[in-house]
Amino acid sequence: MGHYCSICRRERPNEQFSGKGHRIHVCKRCKAMPKSKRQVIENLDDIFRFMRQSHISEKNVAHLEQMVKSENPQVASLAAIVLKVARVKPYKTRRLKFLAQRHPELLQELQDAGLVLAHSWDSETAELPDPDEFGRNRNLWRKGLGDTRPVCPR
Repeated sequence: MGHYCSICRRERPNEQFSGKGHRIHVCKRCKAMPKSKRQVIENLDDIFRFMRQSHISEKNVAHLEQMVKSENPQVASLAAIVLKVARVKPYKTRRLKFLAQRHPELLQELQDAGLVLAHSWDSETAELPDPDEFGRNRNLWRKGLGDTRPVCPR
């Protein structure tokens, strides 16, 4: 039975992990990557994980504030969007509905960045509903978003 590498997302044999790699779940190949590249991958995983969490805590908000200052433009832009969401609606319950009704521009930013997929996924149709329908169609909320599963695109 192997171990799971959090960077390359593969199950690898025990021999592929060093002492510190075991603890942080990073295989030897990924550990040999430049630290900046590994940090970008870990930051992106954290950002998508924050969107799946039931509550974006103050500690997470502080971490997002640090990521906004990142040298990597992708990390900085995604962190800025999630930081806006955390300040407007930190709890996940009815977050998309709330954003559609009160902050449609923020919902559009989430969709453009692909962060809505991290929040929810319509498993039946594998398509995202139209953002205009979120506010108008209450059946969409009763029926569609209850059967969702979180996804972190890779």
